[in-house]
Amino acid sequence: MENPQDHTEVLLYQYRYLKEQRDMFQQQLEIINASLNNLMNTKATIENLKNVKEGEEIFLVEGKIELTVGDQTKEVEAPIKIDIPPNVFHKIKALTDIRILYFYK
Repeated sequence: MENPQDHTEVLLYQYRYLKEQRDMFQQQLEIINASLNNLMNTKATIENLKNVKEGEEIFLVEGKIELTVGDQTKEVEAPIKIDIPPNVFHKIKALTDIRILYFYK
């Protein structure tokens, strides 16, 4: 017959393991949620005016924007990758709800 003390230790070990797994998944979920917050924008939240010293790559995953690069403006629909050269004025105005990613080169 199994010793009750051994059974308690096994349960305690399993409990600790499951708690560590829960904590790890919670941290991963927080990272995913932070990433989604950076990815998702609404028509009302994004209008970006800036000159960037580094070049940028912009991935419009979903939606439609009005894009100004230098003195040229046009409407752009997803999906598309946009390269912005360094030190060039650009403006992004969301025309619909969008999903967009920015990367500095």
